[in-house]
Amino acid sequence: LLSLIGRIGRDGREQKTTTRVLDLLWDLSHLPALSTHLIELALEEHLAILSDSFSVREQVKRQYVIKSVEDIKKGACVLPSLKQLLHICKNILKLSSLKTDKGILHDLNKNHDVIKLVTQSLVKCHKQASGAVGDGQLGPDTMVDGRYVHSEMVNTHLMFLQYMLQEGALYLPWSRARDIWGTLIASPEVCDWDR
Repeated sequence: LLSLIGRIGRDGREQKTTTRVLDLLWDLSHLPALSTHLIELALEEHLAILSDSFSVREQVKRQYVIKSVEDIKKGACVLPSLKQLLHICKNILKLSSLKTDKGILHDLNKNHDVIKLVTQSLVKCHKQASGAVGDGQLGPDTMVDGRYVHSEMVNTHLMFLQYMLQEGALYLPWSRARDIWGTLIASPEVCDWDR
C-alpha cells in the first residue's frame, strides 16, 4: 500500500496531489503504531517523491527540512527525521544549478543552529541509551527508543554532522566538539564501541 501511495505521488502531475501524498506519507511515518520497517518504507517513498524535480519545487523540500528540524527539536522520531533531513539536503544540493551554492546548509545552520541541535540530540540519545541499561551495560546493540539501536543513533548523528561540516564548509565550534568528546569519550557511561 505504501508503494502504491508513493507511486501516486511520483506519477501525479498536479502539485496538489503530490503535496497531499507527501503529507500523508509524512503523517504515516509518525504513527507510533507502525513498525520500524513500515516507517522507513513510508519515508523512502516520501524521499522518492521529493527527489522528483519535475513535480516538487524546492520550497516544498524546504518545508520538509523544517519539519525534520522541528521533530529533532521535540525529540520525536529523531533518527528517521535526521535521516530524512540528511537525504533532503543532499538532494537539494545535487539538483542545485550552482555547484558552489551551499545555501540550504548555511540557512539551516544560521536559522536553526542545526550543528548545536544535532549535537544536543546526540548527547540526549546517548544518555537515553545508557539510562535504559544501567552502568557498564551500554553496547552498540542497546535499544534506545524501542526502535533503533545505539550504534545506529550515534552513526546517524555523526554522519549528519560530518555532511554539514564538509559540504557546508562550516566549522565545529569548540563547545560542540567538547560536548561530543564528553559524550563519546570522557563520559563514565561510554562503551568501547563509542570510543
